Amino acid sequence: MSIKTLEKEDIPKGEERDISEIITIMRDFLKKKYPPGETVRHFHPKMHGCLKAQFVVKDTIPDDKKVGLFKEAKTYDAWIRFSNAPPTKKSDKRATSRGMAIKVLGVEGEVIEKDEIEEKTQNFLMTTSPVLSVGNVKNYKKAIYALTKGPLRMLLYGINPFNWRVIAITLLRAKKHTNLLNVEYFTGSPFLFGNKGVVKFCARPQKLSSDKNHKKGSSHFLRERLVEDLRSRDAVFDFLVQFQNNPKTEPIENTSIEWKSTFYKVAEIHIPIQVFNYQSRIIFGENLFFSPWQCLKDHKPLGGINRARKAVYQSLSEYRKKRNGVNKE
Repeated sequence: MSIKTLEKEDIPKGEERDISEIITIMRDFLKKKYPPGETVRHFHPKMHGCLKAQFVVKDTIPDDKKVGLFKEAKTYDAWIRFSNAPPTKKSDKRATSRGMAIKVLGVEGEVIEKDEIEEKTQNFLMTTSPVLSVGNVKNYKKAIYALTKGPLRMLLYGINPFNWRVIAITLLRAKKHTNLLNVEYFTGSPFLFGNKGVVKFCARPQKLSSDKNHKKGSSHFLRERLVEDLRSRDAVFDFLVQFQNNPKTEPIENTSIEWKSTFYKVAEIHIPIQVFNYQSRIIFGENLFFSPWQCLKDHKPLGGINRARKAVYQSLSEYRKKRNGVNKE
C-alpha cells in the first residue's frame, strides 16, 4: 500500500464552521466560569506537575523508522506537564483520563508552528486513553456544547447531545489511577511520519513503582505521589510508535477507533530526581502552551480532531493570556 494512500485526509463539509463554533462555545464558558486573572485551560486545567526531562532518541532505530525527530540518535531537553483531563478541577479519586504533554526542545528541521518558549519544539499531547472518544469534529462540537451548556439546553435548540457510542467509550476509558508514573499515555490522534507512513505515539513506563503502602487520602494525592516519587527516584518511559497498516480498520478521520498494529520503541523519556512543587515552576507550567502543531513538518498532525486543535488551542491560549495579563506563555 502506498504512503500516499495511508496519509490521505478526508475533510467533511462544514468542518470549518464547526471549529469556529467550538471556539465560541469554549471562550464563552471560560469567560463565564473564571474572572480575569484566573482563567485556566478548558481541558487539563488541573496540573499535577511541570517536570524537567530528557527525550533520548535511541541509536538502535531501524532505517525504516529514521525520520524527523528520530532520524538520528540524540538527547533533547524537554518539559512534561502531567494533568487531569476534565474541564473542571475535581478530586484525583474520580475515574477519568490523565494527561501527559511533552515539549521536546531544540529540534532540528522545519517546523509547522514556532513555539513561544523556544522557536523549534516538537510537542506530543497524550492521555491515558488510546482513543479520543468524540471521533470527529462534529461530535467534538456536540460534546463541548453538552459540557458547557448542558444536555437539556441542547435539546431545546433541537440538538441531540446523546451520542451513545461516544458516551460509552468515554465511560469505558475513564480509570482510577494511583500513580502518574505507572500508566501508559497515548496521542489518540494520528500523525505523519515523514515518508514512512502514518502513526500514533505512546509513552510506556519502564519500571513500575510499588503502590502497596500508598493511601489515597487527599483529593490531590496524584500530585503528592509525584512529588514523593521524584524526590527519591528517576522515572523512565519508553516512547513508542504505532504504524497504520490498514486505513479502513485504522482510520485517520475517526479517533474513536483503536488501532491494533504493533508498537515499536524509538526513544526514551528520562525524568530525573527533582523538586518541582514550588511557586515559580507552577506558574511556568500553568502558562506553558502545548499544541500538536508545534512540531516538525515530518510529524504533521492528521485528521479532523487535530485540525480542530490547531485553531482551538491557539485561540483559547491567546484568550487566556489576554484575560490573565500574561505577555508570553
